[in-house]
Amino acid sequence: MTIKNTNPAIALAVERKYPHHAPVNPLKENNLIFLTVCTKGRVPWLADDVAHQVLRELWSDRSHWVVGPYILMPDHIHLIVGPSSSQTSSFENWVSWWKRMSVRRCQHSAIGWQKGFWDTRLRNGRHMAEKVDYMRQNPVRSGLVDESSEWRFQGIINTI
Repeated sequence: MTIKNTNPAIALAVERKYPHHAPVNPLKENNLIFLTVCTKGRVPWLADDVAHQVLRELWSDRSHWVVGPYILMPDHIHLIVGPSSSQTSSFENWVSWWKRMSVRRCQHSAIGWQKGFWDTRLRNGRHMAEKVDYMRQNPVRSGLVDESSEWRFQGIINTI
């Protein structure tokens, strides 16, 4: 038996696939991307010193993409990235690479990533400032800390 859904918002959510990722031209301006990646099954393993250090080391490799501000929540990550001047891999390949390498380096049974990711092209400086504020307030909204500065699983790797 098939039940027809008459609510278009629910129908859209049910049919939704992973988002289309537009190609990035490293020679154009406004190539900054706000990226969100979730853990597999939303298992909360990321708010951890080892995971934090491993990800910082992987993201410090500037030969692919340059990571600016980031935050690790227990079950997801937000970061702002841009192409490097010596970009050698596509955005999708770079995300797959650091996800795969982080699982290898952390070596814990609960570690894994959801397939895919969500990315938003940042249009201008105001849009970037809004996303940075959203990232910084995330642990406060989640009730993990009273002040965003208390959350130790965040930082900036590069100025972008």
